[in-house]
Amino acid sequence: MRRTSRMKRRRGDIFRELHRAMDQIEKPQTTSVPFAVDEAGFIDRQCPGTQCRGHFKILEADWYEKVSDDQVYCPFCHHGADADAWHTEEQLRHLGEAVNADMHRHVDREIGAAVRRSRPTRIGPIKLTTRYRSGAIPPVRPAEATALRQEFSCDECDCRYASLGSSFFCPACGHDAVLANFPNTLETIRKGVRALPALQQTFAERHGADDAVDWGRYMLELQLERLVGAFEKFSKTLFERLPAAAGIRLERGVFQRIDDASKLWKRATGKGYEDLLTPADLQRLKLYFERRHKRVHTDGVVDRKYINVSRDPTYQEGQRLVIRAEDVLEFVDLIEKLANGLRALVR
Repeated sequence: MRRTSRMKRRRGDIFRELHRAMDQIEKPQTTSVPFAVDEAGFIDRQCPGTQCRGHFKILEADWYEKVSDDQVYCPFCHHGADADAWHTEEQLRHLGEAVNADMHRHVDREIGAAVRRSRPTRIGPIKLTTRYRSGAIPPVRPAEATALRQEFSCDECDCRYASLGSSFFCPACGHDAVLANFPNTLETIRKGVRALPALQQTFAERHGADDAVDWGRYMLELQLERLVGAFEKFSKTLFERLPAAAGIRLERGVFQRIDDASKLWKRATGKGYEDLLTPADLQRLKLYFERRHKRVHTDGVVDRKYINVSRDPTYQEGQRLVIRAEDVLEFVDLIEKLANGLRALVR
């Protein structure tokens, strides 16, 4: 009888220790999960807006020092949310794996300690020992550090961030950053056009020569749309800073129309586009704006309106426009020249 009583008491030790361990396991735990930064010190972020989901980067120091915990802004769509909502999908997977790994370690530690505190149980000639082995701890991967090509610094709060392509708002303060970012957009288009032959070669190796030619043609045509869209937003934002702009009603799309936009600037400042560009440059600018309009509205097919406005003698009605790399680069130069002149008017 004495032997049985001792055996029950010893068998009870392990269960008391396991119960104690479970109490410890159920207590709230804090886990610190660091995220990787790229070689320039930027961390990856992703817009939580369902219609955007845009990726961008922000300097790690500015994320903690200049960004509010309560409100972060998407540099593309201006969506606002608290700081915890901006993890990328990769970071969320990393976070789940890290928390799961830490949970395994915590359980392993508590259960292991309970087993070590208990005594082995003997029933007759049989010795029972209790062992606990945690599940495999998943590897903790760093966040992807994709090299994003444009870096910006907010002219209101100095927050430093980066994006692939144009961005329009500061993620820290929400300031409309189109004026500061516009030169970067122009330079990015230049770099893209100059790199296009090498990119086409890579595309051809993967998808074939015919598809590479079509893709290259599409990319060049797309730059016309990017340039007009970026310039429209730039000039509208700049125009609205003029004291005289408060009393002027702006029609939709007016800054896509060279003559109408020039008249607006003339009315507000006394100078129009003809005062900032040579007649030859102004006519070339009109030509490229019209080519962009045909690209959007007629898939690049020339009509009588295009010939009348652009005065382009190289095409007849029914032909399709051919956009060359040198055309895009000239368009960038003309847009930059006009933009610099407009900035001077506002100053």
